[in-house]
Amino acid sequence: MVNEKWRPIPGLQNYEASSEGRIRSLDRRLQVRNRWGQIIQRRHKGKVLSLKPKPNGCGGVYFAFYTDGGIYWQVNRAVCSAFHGLPLTEDHEAAHLNGNTQCDRADNLRWATPLENASHMIVHGTLPRGERN
Repeated sequence: MVNEKWRPIPGLQNYEASSEGRIRSLDRRLQVRNRWGQIIQRRHKGKVLSLKPKPNGCGGVYFAFYTDGGIYWQVNRAVCSAFHGLPLTEDHEAAHLNGNTQCDRADNLRWATPLENASHMIVHGTLPRGERN
């Protein structure tokens, strides 16, 4: 991935998103308490994270990752935030322009309202209606 670009994810320290839809953690030092109660520094080496598919109730599969402290993030929202800025409102969704929910490339994502996203699903034939519902 020669032209892959990495950018920090807004609101998420020590993690970056790539233009190819990948997520990586950065090298960091965390202060932790050992079993004797002493505070020590533990070094965590950064790496590209392996993404886990998350089945949702709408029939699509989205990739997800967990951060320090067990916070859950969807990859499409993280990549869209890094490359297109924060969503305008809480209701905005990271819409996949080609209809493939597993393609989280930055050029395939944009912020859309739920109504706009549903109209994209109708065009791509991915809206769960009829027998697919």
